[in-house]
Amino acid sequence: MLIKLFCCMLVIFIGAYAGFAKAHQYKDRVKQLSECELFLSRLKTYMGGSKASTKELFSNLAKTDSLSELVFIKNTSKRLEAEPNFPIVFTECIEASKTQLALKNEDYIPLLNLSELIGSYDTQEVLNGIELSRELIRESQKDAIEQSQTNGKLARSLGILSGIAVAILII
Repeated sequence: MLIKLFCCMLVIFIGAYAGFAKAHQYKDRVKQLSECELFLSRLKTYMGGSKASTKELFSNLAKTDSLSELVFIKNTSKRLEAEPNFPIVFTECIEASKTQLALKNEDYIPLLNLSELIGSYDTQEVLNGIELSRELIRESQKDAIEQSQTNGKLARSLGILSGIAVAILII
């Protein structure tokens, strides 16, 4: 009887943990999209206010603590030290970061557009493109917040309830 009780408690705990872990993924996406928006804002500011090279821009951005979760920024900065081809380096760094971030595939599209913009057009067109990317990120962020609120609660509840259901079956 004591073993069954322990198993029931363990199953409930595992179900709750799974639900909370899934809900945490929704929150991570919101946070990372917020950092993407900040990244684009700072990039626009740096590009509009200085004549620094792309390598210098990303070196400065990589030192920013508030962008620490966006691993592609530091990776791009490091790779630009050895390889100056920004479009290829940036695209590869974003692709490599997909397994480390909670972003959806459609969240990467505005970021990948930067690789085509920076260095290919004049400053004003690049700044306009960055602003467009910021708008797209903001829309994704609004969607992520909504999903976090609704699906996050649902994931937590389902995790706990599924654990309770399995525990009842064990008894």
